[in-house]
Amino acid sequence: MHRSVRLSILALVALVIAAVAALPLMVSTERVRTGIIHKAIQLTGRQVSIAGKPRISFSPFLGIEVGNIIVEGSGTDKQPFAEIEKLRARIEVLPLLAGSIRLADFTLLRPVFHIARDANGRANWTFPDAPFSRLVRQAQQIRKDAGAGSKPDFSPLEVMQPGSFRIVDGVVHLDNGEGGLVEKLTNVNATLDWPTTATAASLLGNAVWRGEVFKFDLSAASPLQMLAGSASKTSIKVDSAALGFSFVGDANMLAGFHLTGPAKFSTPSVNRLVALAGAIEGTGSNLGAFSAEGVLNATPTQIQMSDAAIAIDNNRCKGIFQIARNDNNRLQASATLAFSDLDLTPYLGIAEQQERAGDNALSVSGLLAVFDADLRISAERALLGSFEARDLAGALSVRNSELAFDVGNSTVMGGSLTGKIMLAASQGKTILTTEGALNGVSMPDVSRYLAIPGFSFTGKANAKFQSSSTGSGLQELRDNVKATLDLSGQDGSVEGIDFSAMRKVLAAKSATAGEPVLSGKSAYSRMSGRIAISGRTAWFRELTFKGSDTLAGIYGRAELGSGGLAIRARLSPVEGASDRDAYALAFIGGTIKAPLVMRDPAISRNGQKQDQDRTGTGTGTGTGTGTGTGTGINPL
Repeated sequence: MHRSVRLSILALVALVIAAVAALPLMVSTERVRTGIIHKAIQLTGRQVSIAGKPRISFSPFLGIEVGNIIVEGSGTDKQPFAEIEKLRARIEVLPLLAGSIRLADFTLLRPVFHIARDANGRANWTFPDAPFSRLVRQAQQIRKDAGAGSKPDFSPLEVMQPGSFRIVDGVVHLDNGEGGLVEKLTNVNATLDWPTTATAASLLGNAVWRGEVFKFDLSAASPLQMLAGSASKTSIKVDSAALGFSFVGDANMLAGFHLTGPAKFSTPSVNRLVALAGAIEGTGSNLGAFSAEGVLNATPTQIQMSDAAIAIDNNRCKGIFQIARNDNNRLQASATLAFSDLDLTPYLGIAEQQERAGDNALSVSGLLAVFDADLRISAERALLGSFEARDLAGALSVRNSELAFDVGNSTVMGGSLTGKIMLAASQGKTILTTEGALNGVSMPDVSRYLAIPGFSFTGKANAKFQSSSTGSGLQELRDNVKATLDLSGQDGSVEGIDFSAMRKVLAAKSATAGEPVLSGKSAYSRMSGRIAISGRTAWFRELTFKGSDTLAGIYGRAELGSGGLAIRARLSPVEGASDRDAYALAFIGGTIKAPLVMRDPAISRNGQKQDQDRTGTGTGTGTGTGTGTGTGINPL
């Protein structure tokens, strides 16, 4: 009994070994060729040519290898859709024992794909004649017949077996004939796994685009339903050193690819991302890290994210944004963003570092030529160095390669600021202009901002300003700036100078009257005047302070770079003053940090009264240019 069992087992083993050994003999190379062509036609409907001779392999499994496969292009497209150097596939054993050839687990070695859209918008990746495409059309009809709000029943559909496809060291050429865009993906290594059209599908792999390695992981719970226009739960994850993107939500192709659901996008460097996109040469931006997380609603031509939490470096905001591409292939960005703190200080520092390193910190202006924008921005606090604005509300727009930022409202130094900043690029240079108004500004806050040693102010003030400059870099913009600042104020004071006491000292005939000093305090009922800036020089024009008995007029210049001063103060008695004949002129030199005051060197002490008589008691500014004490003296 035991011997017969052993003999039976040995016979069975021998039979299996013989059957396995005979498997390669059961495989017809012509039938293998036919199987490959049938699979390609099933999926693409395209003709396939095979130049190589199929070779049967037995390790690591029973399979075939064939070389030089070409899948033809579509219509008049003479370029092949795919050129495959080698194709390997596993031969399923059980169907083979039954006398049929069934191939599975395809591996494409060094394939080259040509994905193209011609100038008329026709795409070569659609396969209308393929059995698979007919199945998709049937599914689309079922979805359409079900009507809105009803769940389609796709169960009556034929179940096809797309299978598993692995790409090794592939290349993908992308050619958009409509927009002239040509791209190339290299080192493509990916696995597409879709067992049947009734099951989920996944695509996992990596590729190199513009020198960056991208890893991707995509899956769809119901891909056939998605292709038919119904929603399918979908997961997308893309990672690279330049950017990261993740999405988990619904996808459908009712009117093109459409995603809806939670998503996150991030990049450690906007500079790197802009350079990768090839929008402009160089870094093109001073922005560092960026991330956005919210509810995504995206199509191939428009991306919208609502309920978004956005981080730009250390600046965080909430809001909604949208990016679209118009008919002229220009990007259009719109957003409403609310910041708690918006600190722009680091970007100015980075721009200055770039300037010192020889890079053009203003190259970002090149972006103005490729996109339009309409952004609504608010911030509880905005910072640029020591400058602070609260309750900022503004609008940033980009149109016709010009940028404008309108400040609708903000609180600056206790007052309100409104204005506009405009930026444009022309002939390789940046054109910067500003205009605006400050109202009710706290002069003590202004004093802390200016930080002039020994001087401070009280009261409120108003100012209107405008400026313009043109340059190819930050330094050139500074050197070429032209600006005017018209000031007005009332009921304040200047700490650090007593105009009344200085006038009396300078006007006194006595030798014991002493020399003027910068000390004391001057209260004024009215202040007005203009400061004009040209390059790095500030000119004081008709800057007057009216006190109880003295009217002080300031004329001259201050060097903003070195801090050097060359200022004359014309001190006149106001109407009704007890010493109404006591006119005087003072000269303030030295530097802003160490000012010096003296009698005006253009005036001799003995000739002072004569010059005073020449000026009279009026308070006008005059236009005299002589060496006397006429109110128009300005040898600066």
